Amino acid sequence: MRSNNKILFIIVIFIINYSCNINCKSYYEDEIKDVLIRGIVINKYINYNNHGNAAIKLKDSTGNIKDYSPFCFYGLYEAVQKNDSLCKPSGSLEYRIYRKDTVIKLYPVIDGDTLR
Repeated sequence: MRSNNKILFIIVIFIINYSCNINCKSYYEDEIKDVLIRGIVINKYINYNNHGNAAIKLKDSTGNIKDYSPFCFYGLYEAVQKNDSLCKPSGSLEYRIYRKDTVIKLYPVIDGDTLR
């Protein structure tokens, strides 16, 4: 009976671990690619109410303020500065940071693959 409990415990742990594992590549291709992101960076911060994830506060052209969390995209949070314009066109994974006379183009890199 005890060995059955151990086997059941191992199976439950495996299922929990597998179901909680997030595939960043499919997340970007399935969830983010068709989303339009556009606004002026008014702040960036660590959101401790959301598991300590990095967050970028954007103001869009209508004056609405939204938080954007660059989940699985390491480098975007570090690259943007206050008053930059951030744009990610719908249908693309290219992020553009507009700063004075400079345009910085960034793409997510997942497991060594650049997503475009």
